[in-house]
Amino acid sequence: MTYASARDLLNRTHLFPGPYTIKAIGLTVDDFVGRIVRAAEGALARQADVQFSVRSTPNGLHVAVTLNLQVVDADEVIRVYQALQVVQGLRVLL
Repeated sequence: MTYASARDLLNRTHLFPGPYTIKAIGLTVDDFVGRIVRAAEGALARQADVQFSVRSTPNGLHVAVTLNLQVVDADEVIRVYQALQVVQGLRVLL
């Protein structure tokens, strides 16, 4: 998907500014949760707009981080996804 088509899709399906939820699933090593949160904060102009919750798998191997963000536009959402995609240990990004 191109940047322009992703932006168009987001604009058609979400109201901006407003809340946006992203889920990142990865290995529970090397402070995965902290690195995900810091990556999201770095992509946003306002760090206070990142709220998150964490849930671990029963075996403790993976962790799901749900990010509840306050975003201003589709471009900001795309920047957050781009920042999260390069976090080491990431397995799934929704």
